[in-house]
Amino acid sequence: MLADGDWINEEANIVRFSAVGLSDEQVQVVPVTPVGCERPQLSLITERVHFASPRVNWWRRTPRRLANQMRKMDIDLVHAMHGGIYPLALYVASALGLPVVCSCWSSAELLKIAAQGHDVSTVFVLPTPPLMQRARQLLGDRTTLELVRPGVLGTSEEIAEPLVDPEVSLCCLVVGDGRADVDYTALLRGVSLVRTRMPQLQLLLYTLERDHHRVWQAALKLNLLNHVNLVDSSPQTRELLVQSDVVLVPQPLGAVRTVVLEAMAARRPVLASADPMLDYLLEGKTARLIAEATADRWADHFGQLVSMPRAFRSLGQSAEAYVKQHHQASHCVEQLIEIYRQASGEPLPFDATPGNASEEHT
Repeated sequence: MLADGDWINEEANIVRFSAVGLSDEQVQVVPVTPVGCERPQLSLITERVHFASPRVNWWRRTPRRLANQMRKMDIDLVHAMHGGIYPLALYVASALGLPVVCSCWSSAELLKIAAQGHDVSTVFVLPTPPLMQRARQLLGDRTTLELVRPGVLGTSEEIAEPLVDPEVSLCCLVVGDGRADVDYTALLRGVSLVRTRMPQLQLLLYTLERDHHRVWQAALKLNLLNHVNLVDSSPQTRELLVQSDVVLVPQPLGAVRTVVLEAMAARRPVLASADPMLDYLLEGKTARLIAEATADRWADHFGQLVSMPRAFRSLGQSAEAYVKQHHQASHCVEQLIEIYRQASGEPLPFDATPGNASEEHT
């Protein structure tokens, strides 16, 4: 399993439950990550491989050294855990004569892979049907695509309910990409419209690219620093983040980020800009979608969180039920194992009853 440090900082839980689940099924897992990246902590994993990623001589040194290091191991398949690491995974797999599986989580990753070129023998794993369709458009009909909805681990039944007393305390997790674009700024302007009558409103700014500078500057210009806090993606922090009263996704990122799914599993209501790439954001069932969000609309929704908390708690409960049905971690692991078997050419089991001894069953 190959991944870079930034992606693992964001999605350590995916690596954790995938590695544990695969190990339980007797699949040996070797995490391959940058030097200095120890996350996630995996007590069952005895072998790890680290690679250096200097900007100078990247393609002349690091991939070759990594391939030589992995040549000594009994590896059957290389899995690029995200599109950004695909070029390195493809180089290593080609050097070792191994098949490649690549998980892609966003339209941006697919666009980059299509621009750089890809091996048509690669099996691409997509998390939503819309991203599957986008991959088909960009990567062509000859490419093998598989749909695997991201798994989410269950939460404790003892987790506190959201929006218990929003008139006194209202904590919102804001998931963005670090850009202070029109959509993100509309949310901040919405806060500025209600801050005098809602001093209890606090925003936890969680950026996917770990660059808070631009959104911090935007909040500063609107005099909102008393209402915002910058947060990171450490495991301890993430457990607290998904217990916020509500999750706000102001930008249509075209990217799957499991922190939102984890918050949904924790019965947190989601308010989000409509995003055609994310099939799990369903109006009235798992989220409240805001089309063409403006500052006034965000301000109105902040008021509703205070005046109608029961309705939003009910939305969070519906989101929890949806995640339990469609995003089980165990099912995700089962699908990955089947993809690995097909990609690596492992013989399929067959029924040895008379008359069927030579028939293979899928």
